[in-house]
Amino acid sequence: MKFYHSTKSEHAASIVNEQVINPSYYDLSAYLREVILSGWFDSDKFVDTNQLSIPQKFTDVEGNEQYVSWLGVGVYCFVETDLEQAQEYSANHDAIVEIIVDEKLCQGTNIFNMDSRPSRKKLKEFVVNGLKQLEDMQRPEDKEYVRKFREILEACLDNNFRGTPHAAGLLIDLYMMLVENFKIIKCTFTHGGGKKNKDPWFTQYVAIKDTEVIIELNQI
Repeated sequence: MKFYHSTKSEHAASIVNEQVINPSYYDLSAYLREVILSGWFDSDKFVDTNQLSIPQKFTDVEGNEQYVSWLGVGVYCFVETDLEQAQEYSANHDAIVEIIVDEKLCQGTNIFNMDSRPSRKKLKEFVVNGLKQLEDMQRPEDKEYVRKFREILEACLDNNFRGTPHAAGLLIDLYMMLVENFKIIKCTFTHGGGKKNKDPWFTQYVAIKDTEVIIELNQI
């Protein structure tokens, strides 16, 4: 099984030479602490839970700016049949790395497709009930923040993460932290379709959550 990772040529050379590819990363615990439990919902940046608004960037306690990618922590790539998508991913990227993974480790329940009905049912159940339990565990002064956060995540899921793709990353990383782990995540996102571009298009992204499944990296 193989995937395609879009990057810059200098990064591709380093990845292939060292046979190491670093995942996109943010600190979920820091996000919850610095955004959800630190007054963001009381600030003028928050309107209401119906606005599907939730920060993608945040600053941790050390002053470092962190960024939540669309599928959270992971190595981002495209499926084998989407080489053209990988090539067109970014004007700043001029190289493709082929990622070969161990198929024995990436079968069945080790792959989580967020587009499928069973997966969405699991995520819905988690947001409604699993995160409700997390809400109930908070200090009284923090429960309202977690409730609003949970409501926004549920609304983003119901809206297929349109306009708030990073909410998918927050949701899947919370799910993996509290329920079960996966090797690979897949999710399709909608682009365009707004006032400026009425013709939407769709892209399925893949995030390799466990880099131990990678057995070979090649530049193509």
